[in-house]
Amino acid sequence: METSILNPVRSVKLRAQEELVDVHELTWKDYLRAVSMLAKSVSTLLTPDGKVSQDPSAIVSAIVEQEALASFVISRATKKDEKWVEKLSMADMLVILQIVVEMNLTEEIIGSGKALAARMGQVLMSKKH
Repeated sequence: METSILNPVRSVKLRAQEELVDVHELTWKDYLRAVSMLAKSVSTLLTPDGKVSQDPSAIVSAIVEQEALASFVISRATKKDEKWVEKLSMADMLVILQIVVEMNLTEEIIGSGKALAARMGQVLMSKKH
């Protein structure tokens, strides 16, 4: 597998495919939408006091929402339609998701996100005084 630095794309051979499938870095808009979807599903697992819910319906709801998130991310990263995504095996889906995570959650991106969050926290805290 090779990755381009300027426009990250990794090609992978999936078990159920004849040809290589290109997995692209998410656009910033798709990345934010995926993070929003993830945050929404995680929030369904939290009780009002911030603890993880033991409510079976909340757990099932959060798991079900992951299907939509995984389908969205795979579709955007591969530039394939949802019908193609629906036909993927679990093994192939996991291969693609692993590549997406590797490409979109690099140390550089995580560091930049933390720096931005820290700076925004400083700005917001200074406005309270």
